Formats: sequence, structure tokens, C-alpha cells
Amino acid sequence: MSSDAITQLILSIFRANSRLILRGDQLKAPLGLSSARWQVLRSVAEADALRTVSELARDLGVSR
Repeated sequence: MSSDAITQLILSIFRANSRLILRGDQLKAPLGLSSARWQVLRSVAEADALRTVSELARDLGVSR
């Protein structure tokens, strides 16, 4: 795969991710939640033990 093709693939993934986040924000807006807050709440709800903020962030691949 050429570097141009890889670059185009990465840009397509970023665009798709952006659209998914936007749609998630739209779906959760009536509840007063953003996609980011919803993802954190979901992680807390599914955890089998108490988690620190750092652990949740690491699991989600985000920074605090």
C-alpha cells in the first residue's frame, strides 16, 4: 500500500470517527449528555470494580 493510500485511509477513518461522535452527540443531547460523557458513564457502569479517573481515561484512550 502506498503512503498516499495509507494517508487517504487514515483521513477516511478520522472523518468517519468525527461523524460517529457528532451523531452520538445528537442522540444523547436530549439527555444532556455528550458522547464523551456517555462513554465515561458507560465505562463506569460496566466496570467490575471501582476505577480511578486515570484508569477510565486509559481504558477509553483519552486524557483527563
